Amino acid sequence: MATMTIGAPVATPLLKILKSPKTARLLFPVVVLVVWQIASLFLDARVFPDPAKVLLFMWKEATLDTLLKYGSVKSNLYQMFALSIWRLFAGFVIAVVAGTIIGLGMGLSKSIDAFFHDWVVAILAMPALVWALFMSLVFGFGSKGPILVTILTGIPFVIVNVREGVRNTPKELFDMARSFQVPRQRITRHVLLPSLMPF
Repeated sequence: MATMTIGAPVATPLLKILKSPKTARLLFPVVVLVVWQIASLFLDARVFPDPAKVLLFMWKEATLDTLLKYGSVKSNLYQMFALSIWRLFAGFVIAVVAGTIIGLGMGLSKSIDAFFHDWVVAILAMPALVWALFMSLVFGFGSKGPILVTILTGIPFVIVNVREGVRNTPKELFDMARSFQVPRQRITRHVLLPSLMPF
């Protein structure tokens, strides 16, 4: 006598597609655009323009068809983008150089570590948005504010990584270098810095 097994109903291909994560990811921007379009019908166009106007303006900016007047300086999208990248790069370079020096000191000396530890933790705990708001209040919207924000948000991460890299350098390498009376500068250059690269 044959027995019938009652299992879960077979899902239709359409139901599988609707339940898949890929469909959800593709559906999200569509829903955002629909909600945006509906909201723009009820709000002032100067405050909340519809998606078509925003896309048209973006296209004009990208093709240099429009020049926006920011204060007394005429600028375009690419000039502003290049300026932002320059500020980010300048802040990043300063953060890496200063953070590497401080991190090396903290990793090699307990007293330097104790001196900087609380400051590093305090800066690390501060959200980047708070730094951005504070610097824009103090320095305005010039180059100083964004560069300092990049430095202050980047330097604690560099310090912590370099410090941990120094602490995780095999002690045997230092002992061997000292036993062969290798100068400290050469130990730093040939032993310490290469072991820091993964960090």
